[in-house]
Amino acid sequence: MAIELKYNPRGNGFSLIELIVVIVIISIFMVYAVPKIGANTKMNLNKTARKIAGAIIYTRNEAIFKNKRLRLRYNIDEGSYSIKELVVTEEGLEQVDYAGVDDIKLEDGIAFMDVVTSDGITQTLGEAYTHFFNSGMVESTLIHLKNDNDQVKTLEINVLTGEVDIHDDYYDGESI
Repeated sequence: MAIELKYNPRGNGFSLIELIVVIVIISIFMVYAVPKIGANTKMNLNKTARKIAGAIIYTRNEAIFKNKRLRLRYNIDEGSYSIKELVVTEEGLEQVDYAGVDDIKLEDGIAFMDVVTSDGITQTLGEAYTHFFNSGMVESTLIHLKNDNDQVKTLEINVLTGEVDIHDDYYDGESI
């Protein structure tokens, strides 16, 4: 059985002009859509930084107003953070989940790069903590976040006020 190619005068195919129009439309779509996809991961990085900053302020306020000793636990490996309460037991200080607050996962495509605590230790694996005291003092901490595009945000916690400065790149701090 042989296949014959014959000229089809009815034009049951695409003309060169039709193909060019389709290619131009796809090109225009790519010019506008691809940068927006990259911007989405940057928006997720900004959103995550603001959410963690909110959790820091919330935890400080809870420590002051409820007269508790709290800590914010960063699980670097799992990409999550949570509030823990330090409770005095017969064995010493014990860390327990803070009432009504579950682990919070980072946004998709966002990860902890590292967490630098007040003693100068840089944690890249495992867990790290920021301590909040009922006096309003907060342990000095730098939190470095990154997205899939290797963009970095740094959260810097002020020891006295608990305010959070968000830097647009990797900031190693001046006083830590």
